[in-house]
Amino acid sequence: IALADHYVAIEDYAAAAEALGKALELDHDPPPQRLLAYPDLLAMAGENEKALEAAEQLEPEFYGDIVRARVLLNERKPRQALDRLDVVLRQWPNNAAARYYAARAAEQAGDLDRAIEEYRQSIRAGAAFSDAGLRLARLHEAEGAFETALFAAQRHLEAHPGDPEGVLLAVQLSQRAPHIPIPELLAPLQRPALWARAVPIRATAAAERGGSGAAVALVRSDPRLDLTHPRDAAALRTLVIHLMNVAKQDEAQLAVEAALAAHPDDGQFHAIHGLILERQGAAPQVQREVFERALALDPEHAPALLALAKLSARSGDREGALALYDRAAAADPVDPGAPRAAAALLAQSGRADEAEQRLEEHLREHAYDAKAAMQLADLRLARGAASDATLELAKRAMRFRGGSEAHELLVRVHRARGEDELAAKALREADARNFDARAD
Repeated sequence: IALADHYVAIEDYAAAAEALGKALELDHDPPPQRLLAYPDLLAMAGENEKALEAAEQLEPEFYGDIVRARVLLNERKPRQALDRLDVVLRQWPNNAAARYYAARAAEQAGDLDRAIEEYRQSIRAGAAFSDAGLRLARLHEAEGAFETALFAAQRHLEAHPGDPEGVLLAVQLSQRAPHIPIPELLAPLQRPALWARAVPIRATAAAERGGSGAAVALVRSDPRLDLTHPRDAAALRTLVIHLMNVAKQDEAQLAVEAALAAHPDDGQFHAIHGLILERQGAAPQVQREVFERALALDPEHAPALLALAKLSARSGDREGALALYDRAAAADPVDPGAPRAAAALLAQSGRADEAEQRLEEHLREHAYDAKAAMQLADLRLARGAASDATLELAKRAMRFRGGSEAHELLVRVHRARGEDELAAKALREADARNFDARAD
């Protein structure tokens, strides 16, 4: 059981299911929650048939329905999953797992109001069961409801103390709602590696308030950082970006040279060197050599993968670019840059169907990505599909602060649907916000 918990923590669900299966063989009277966890882990590992077989052994039957709903989510059938979970929730309304999967299903089906409510109910029923608090915080953050998002992040951290992604999200939200004290939840920032990851977040907030010069001052004045140490490479990257924003390329170059002199075999520092070359407009082959050196030292370094993907796309190597975008997305699942860029490349290559599939897959996990929602809606409009699903994407982009582009998209979708009055209403609302949403 301890081994299964370990594998869950590192997200190796197949190994977790195998370990828990062995534990169940040794336990002649396992508790119901453990019996339910086994097929759930199989479903998380993508072992759908085995999960369904194990679910048949569960009693009462609605235990098995939770697993069947989880499999339906794997099969990209969120509305069917939601229908099955509705049956479960009538009999077991305070089950954290059923509430969580209902939230995931609603999110994937585009019913974001229900997703938010189900995440809240899942947290109330058992915040430790899942990352419901983290997902809820991200949805509220995308809406611009920063205080509400911070409260959700707090609930997540209370149930998952020290979770790095939760801590970093709380840092980001605390920049937007600084009057809400959460010092005890941010105690893990005392760990040097996590502090370095928080620096770019704080620097971005400083730049929003006072420009890139303020971000440079924040990084340089931090006594806890050693910008020649690999642990603090994220902070160095941030410093370099903002130095170049204020036309201090020489200082950026010196900072990277010092880091490379101290650790010449660190891939992160080579990737930052490549960033400088990219911003300076160096020859593509020169850039490529540096980024390839970075990947030789650190094969899963997302910024280097993304940079090489862009170079490959520009050189006409579209398949190579797509493969690199996939690797970049796997290396940094939180960053939406790679999935969006891959979809754009596919669309430019006349492979709009594949572009749509990629965006749909991305939005399954990142429903709050307004730009991806707009990309997908545009692709659907281009083939004449002004369906309810396309309209939902346009409204989603509005909800998640897509700005003037989202308003313009909503106008175009209504017009394509023959809804002239609704288009005019959207246009008036855009005017009220000083957006230019007049479609050509």
